[in-house]
Amino acid sequence: MEEETCLFLDKEELEILLTSVDLVKDFNHLSKESAILNKLIKKINLCLQYYIDEDLTSQKEFSTQKFFESTTNELISLFNKAKEPITISIDENIKYANSAFCKMLGYESENEIIELGLFNLISKRCLPKIKDLHDKRSKGEIVPNIHDLELKQADGEIITIECVHYAMPFNKSYFIISFYIGLTKILSLEKKLRKSEKKYRELYENAPNAYFSIGTDKSIRRCNTSAIKLLGYNHEELQQMKVFDLYAEVPDGLPKAEKIFQHFIKGEKIQDEELVMKHKNGNLIWISLSVKPIKNQVGEVIESHSIVINITERKKAEDILNKSESKYRSLFENTMEGIALHDIVYDSQNKAINYIIKDVNPQFEILLSIKKEDVINKKATEAYQVDEPPYLDIYSKVAETMKPTYFENYFPPMDKHFSISVFSPKKGRFVTVFEDITERKISEVKLKESEEKYFNAYNRVNFYKDLFAHDINNILNNILSAVELSSLFLNDPEKMEKLERVEELIALVENQGRRGAKLISDVRKLSQIEEHEILLKSMETCKILKKAMEFTKNSSLKENIDIQVEFTIKEFSVKANELLFDVFENILNNATKYNDNSQIEIIIKITKLQKQEICYIKIEFLDNGIGIQDERKESIFQRAYNKDLSVRGMGFGLSLVKKIIESFKGEIWIEDRVKGDYTKGSNFVILIPEDV
Repeated sequence: MEEETCLFLDKEELEILLTSVDLVKDFNHLSKESAILNKLIKKINLCLQYYIDEDLTSQKEFSTQKFFESTTNELISLFNKAKEPITISIDENIKYANSAFCKMLGYESENEIIELGLFNLISKRCLPKIKDLHDKRSKGEIVPNIHDLELKQADGEIITIECVHYAMPFNKSYFIISFYIGLTKILSLEKKLRKSEKKYRELYENAPNAYFSIGTDKSIRRCNTSAIKLLGYNHEELQQMKVFDLYAEVPDGLPKAEKIFQHFIKGEKIQDEELVMKHKNGNLIWISLSVKPIKNQVGEVIESHSIVINITERKKAEDILNKSESKYRSLFENTMEGIALHDIVYDSQNKAINYIIKDVNPQFEILLSIKKEDVINKKATEAYQVDEPPYLDIYSKVAETMKPTYFENYFPPMDKHFSISVFSPKKGRFVTVFEDITERKISEVKLKESEEKYFNAYNRVNFYKDLFAHDINNILNNILSAVELSSLFLNDPEKMEKLERVEELIALVENQGRRGAKLISDVRKLSQIEEHEILLKSMETCKILKKAMEFTKNSSLKENIDIQVEFTIKEFSVKANELLFDVFENILNNATKYNDNSQIEIIIKITKLQKQEICYIKIEFLDNGIGIQDERKESIFQRAYNKDLSVRGMGFGLSLVKKIIESFKGEIWIEDRVKGDYTKGSNFVILIPEDV
């Protein structure tokens, strides 16, 4: 092999290479990649061991070319895994650049960098210095292996980096391994740090609270602007004073400050201690003091970081509050309303589940008949002996929103009515102010019942007045008309042959008389139902129905009345009274009265019915009369106090029927005899509880 292509690496050169690579291994920026260099060192050590174990003639087998194939290529493979930018070059000619170096400068591949060469990557300002270093190295002079370097990125941007390189003499040149660390980022961080320091310095100086740094010798080392404003001294004055000079000679001033200072000297932290300082003008200042001891590396206290908050106004307010507390305590103790203070109890999900009674006044004990010692610090469920805390939903809402509310309610465990005002002094707490309004509520109920009673009585009087004015007037007019016609017939001999007509008029007068009598009877019965409690007893329905059927046939002016009864049960009784006859008579009377057929047909069906666990006797009255339109089926029973009496209906009787049925705890309604065709007649259906 020719000398130019097969240069031998002697033992001394290998040892230089090993030393250089070993130095690289210790470079702290490659702590994670040190294993890469360890592998390389092992490779080189094998080369050195070869010299020791083999004779010199065998060295010809180990050429420089083979070394680069096995060792330098392994460098390239291993360095390519490193996160730090790395290059390998011979003098200024770059032979290898790893991906991190390409990325740092913005190039896609190392070929672009190799083609440009090292000098074309260095800024114009920095190039002369680098060339000078290369010249000195070529002359054998010692040059620094760490220096700042400005490199040009692919987009022309200049970055400042720190370069660490290791150069090994090789064939009258230098084999150089270089590592790069970006200084641009470091400088940027330093700039941000200075900016942050300035920001926090401004915050320190302009903070609303006073800050002090106190030495162990009691000297005032530093303070901010708020400290100067608080005490009225300037910086120079404060720096010449001792910290104890700032405290007033009162129990909560200097004596307390001296005790706190001893705790600080021992390295103890002080939090929110209240003391009295004095202003330069002599005024006393209440402050809240927090102290953090600062220690050196060996754990010795060297100074404090102290925060001082002016609480003078708060202390004045507390003083006023304390002076007025006796006044409000007197109101609390002597008011006529019960007062209780409570705290809400929450579960792990922050849901209100109960509340604890924290304090009550004497009136609370009187109104609830509960002793104070039996409820204080007890949960509501325990204090009131209930499963659920009373009104928890209302109280928890007030405690959460701090919006007051007022309500009145009946409390069954005590059988009392209460009016309760609720407000919250702070979240999670509420106060109730209440009074017993049971007597008032009873009076209100009685008053309401009385008002309703007299209102109904007043309406009944007017109703009966209008009723009589309307119906009695019609009856009297009919009677007078009949009398006048009768007089005409009787006084005119030529009309005497009309005697049959006179008899009809007499029958009309008789009928109107019975109508008036029935009206008076119905009003009396209705009045009794409304004013008095109806007593019920067992009534034999069939006997009463038979009596009502006979009465209807005998009293009606119409003939050809056929009433049939269909039974599905034989013997039965209902819970009713004598007014049951009036129910049957009124329904049958309407069935005949409002019927234009020559043959009046009425079918009565009697069955049993179970409804809501109650046994009823169901009685249906099906007629072939004129029928009732759907829109009138409800209103026909409502000839009540507000009903227009000029409207033609089926008389006052059906109002009486509904009242009577309801007094029996029964029901009544109207259906079409033929479903969907009201003109075919009506079906009056009544339900009356069976007497079992």
